[in-house]
Amino acid sequence: MRDCGLVIVLVVGALLVLWFLIDIHARRRQLATALSHLPDVRIVTAGSSLAETYIAIAWPPRDARVRYLSHPLRVGGRMRKRPYTEFSAELEDAPIILRAATPEWCGVLGAFFNTHRVGTGDAAFDARYEPRGVPEAAVAGFLDGTERERIERARGLGFGALTLEVRPDLLTLRIDGWLQEPAALRALVDYGLEACARAEGVIVFERVSEGPAAACRVCGAAIEAERRVVCRKCRTPHHDDCWKYNGRCSIFACGEQRSEKE
Repeated sequence: MRDCGLVIVLVVGALLVLWFLIDIHARRRQLATALSHLPDVRIVTAGSSLAETYIAIAWPPRDARVRYLSHPLRVGGRMRKRPYTEFSAELEDAPIILRAATPEWCGVLGAFFNTHRVGTGDAAFDARYEPRGVPEAAVAGFLDGTERERIERARGLGFGALTLEVRPDLLTLRIDGWLQEPAALRALVDYGLEACARAEGVIVFERVSEGPAAACRVCGAAIEAERRVVCRKCRTPHHDDCWKYNGRCSIFACGEQRSEKE
């Protein structure tokens, strides 16, 4: 009986492994087939695991990655694993840090904990996505009416949940559901590439040294003009000695190690 039970356990285990392998292969083939219908796209690498299926693509003017993944989302007030499609691409020193996400998306703020809520002037958009970022004025400028409309159209590609994250070196866009139609994937990648170009092109205006002094994010004290330095990426002000003590920008998602006099 013991031998019979062991054989059953081994057979069931083998069948489960086989089912996982078939499912992983089917997902990668599904994504590759959809992407192959897109003009000007070249598949560079592909891979799969139990956690993800990804395909790295070359799409002028930059390389990008499209992935099928699973992530906890709030469904009917409960946490459930849901599939989603992710677009990501590297950036070249984008001057903003931004996170905008619908409430269903249960991502941890993590690197965005030291950023501010940003008001775009659109109450419905701000309530739906709760945008956070620095510098606030530059982020608000990035999220203008045109960009907000694009984000809404991107959200409509999936099942309603979306998160957009921009860091100086990376842009990530996640849509609820596995996008299988070539037209939907094309729209996702097109928006992602447009957002990359816009994020890198954001202009951060120099701050005017008038009015109350800004507070240093390291020590919390006001910053006098003669002791003021700013991060070269996100323009966050610091005390010169506080910057040297901290060794880098106090905005965790930025991580810049270079400062300059303002």
